[in-house]
Amino acid sequence: MNTVAITDRAAELEAPFVAAVRTAMADRGVSQYVLARAASTQFGLTVVTNTAVSKMLTCTGQRQGMRLGHALAFASVLDVDLNALVPASRCTTCAGKPPPGFICASCGLTGGKP
Repeated sequence: MNTVAITDRAAELEAPFVAAVRTAMADRGVSQYVLARAASTQFGLTVVTNTAVSKMLTCTGQRQGMRLGHALAFASVLDVDLNALVPASRCTTCAGKPPPGFICASCGLTGGKP
């Protein structure tokens, strides 16, 4: 995969990821401040502030890039599997939906409980 393809894929995943994080926050009653503070104290992400979280979770305007460490911290703080926050893979073998109880040999996605 070349740099352009990776950049395109990252841009394609950003909006659905942000929407999933915002939904998880709303479902759990977690504010940006609480998310930022927990990510900072639990994971030592000192650059995470309420303002940084706001920029990361805004799909318009000036954005600060989301690092994998932040995504993992947010998922952990929200008690959500990171895979649940990232849109399903466009794997040509399983189309992002392997059968229950199976793991796709091409992309590694798990098909859930049988």
